[in-house]
Amino acid sequence: MTYLGGLGCTLIGLGPCLILFLCTVASCPIRVILLTASGFFWLISLLITSVIWFIVIPLRTYLAFGILIGVLIQEVLRFLFFLLIVKAESGLQLIVGNSTTSRPPQLDGNNVDGIINNSRRGEGPEGNEAPHLIRNRKQSGSNTVLANDYDNSTGVQIIVGDNNNNIVQLDHRTVAYVSGLGYGLMSCIIQLLRILIDSYGPGIFMYSTWDSKTFFLFASCQCMCISMLQVFWSLILFTGFVQRVYSQIIFVYSMHFGLAALSLINTFPSPCPEIVCTVYMACLIGMMIFAYFRFRPKVVSNQESNNANFSQR
Repeated sequence: MTYLGGLGCTLIGLGPCLILFLCTVASCPIRVILLTASGFFWLISLLITSVIWFIVIPLRTYLAFGILIGVLIQEVLRFLFFLLIVKAESGLQLIVGNSTTSRPPQLDGNNVDGIINNSRRGEGPEGNEAPHLIRNRKQSGSNTVLANDYDNSTGVQIIVGDNNNNIVQLDHRTVAYVSGLGYGLMSCIIQLLRILIDSYGPGIFMYSTWDSKTFFLFASCQCMCISMLQVFWSLILFTGFVQRVYSQIIFVYSMHFGLAALSLINTFPSPCPEIVCTVYMACLIGMMIFAYFRFRPKVVSNQESNNANFSQR
């Protein structure tokens, strides 16, 4: 296989995650931080798995042991990352509360949480607001203006209520998507780096258990499927954690363990690797359809409510 073939397999495996990163994450610093943190958590899971594999000497020769421990630690670290996000949300609430105490926001059209309005100068109340910021206002029983500022680019929502009490809410779907992308991107890089490094050059040695010329192609497709499945798994798991939908959590864990165990038959000759790749692709398409119908109603309802509030202003 030449350099051109190796480059093509690299783009097949890494291309989808890389495109998603460039189009949806790279332009937002907060999302880049979240993606880096989630990728770091995946590396920690890999380190812990390696340490356990090194310590347990009698089971080193069994691939099933390493796969089982690796998937288990990955999911534990994913849950710990979710808890970290929840703690970070509480920390943001403390920071906003302290800033409100030191500098009370003006709710008469001048300033709300650092967002300047020039209504006193004859301009519209939203004249200088960022185009990606959605603000909803309503009157409470105590005639206090309630401001609801939502930043679409970062997924951070700041609610200004009575007595200048601010509440910071993170969009868990955005956080789940970015964290899943970090998991998938890091896992894809680590797996492809070991496999495709042998594909660059004028000639390669084929593996004894599989002498098919399509080895690197199917390996790249499997890495691509796993990396994209990490995104959908994080979306479903974070929603299950927040809403305590245990059926979704069990479903994702079962699929992750099942697909990891299915990869063991790659050691058998053809057509076993082709079957594994086909199952991976089918699971990816199924998760895309499931996520589409699971999250689309909420996204559409949020957009409609935001458009209605904007038209009322």
